[in-house]
Amino acid sequence: KNAMSDERIATVKKAFQKLDKAGKGHLSLDFLISNYNAELHPRVRTREKTIEQVQTEFERAIRNKSKDGHHISELEFLDYYADVSACLPTEREDHFNNVSRS
Repeated sequence: KNAMSDERIATVKKAFQKLDKAGKGHLSLDFLISNYNAELHPRVRTREKTIEQVQTEFERAIRNKSKDGHHISELEFLDYYADVSACLPTEREDHFNNVSRS
């Protein structure tokens, strides 16, 4: 995997902290999956993928990063987005930021 840029790491950490309102250092997978908005994903917007495809891909990938099967730590969250980042060219920071905010 290529390392994420500092900008991408900061974006992901900010998103995690925003979601971790209680400051527990982990997020419930059920919470993440139920609040994930696949409609905002760039490939849904361009009609390359359906909402259902993106939702299913997100659920599978985020569950695979969880060590306990119920929660995801900030480090696991960063690892998930490192995979996302590896698929997106560095010149597409706006695209990455849209994916990480969906």
